[in-house]
Amino acid sequence: MDNSGQLQRTSLFDEHVAAGGRMVEFAGYELPVQYTGLSEEHEAVRTRAGLFDVSHMGEIAVRGPGAFDFVQLVSCNDHTKMVAGRAQYTGLMLPEATFVDDILVHKMADDDYLLVVNAAMLALVAALLPGMHVSGFWAAFWGALVVSIVSWIGSMVFGPKGRIEVRVHRD
Repeated sequence: MDNSGQLQRTSLFDEHVAAGGRMVEFAGYELPVQYTGLSEEHEAVRTRAGLFDVSHMGEIAVRGPGAFDFVQLVSCNDHTKMVAGRAQYTGLMLPEATFVDDILVHKMADDDYLLVVNAAMLALVAALLPGMHVSGFWAAFWGALVVSIVSWIGSMVFGPKGRIEVRVHRD
């Protein structure tokens, strides 16, 4: 919800309504839970493909010298083989190896990453990352590495016949 107590809407809200989406509250947003029926849609995604509006997800940009090292530090996967334009599902970890939540790491360029976190976890994750950034070894990167919340419009394709392509439209 925004500061007025109103549910937020993604840029695709009108399209969801026009397509017959049944809108519900989720993480402060008005989002579609189904269109034609859960069983039919579940089967479609499991056997073919489905398109999902993920604009409500939390997005955190990590840019600048040290971005790769920072992403390596805060997630539990090895991102050395990632190429620009690809994403990897991983876990967000605290320095003492405590699991925080699952995230997607999108590599935009060698020094530019987009972390996509669950909408309900954005405030917590946004509060944790700067503290992880300035502690110990990472203090050397302060001033060069930028960790910030960004806004985007995004969709994801899931299913065996879906072609995954990362396209990010930043404000």
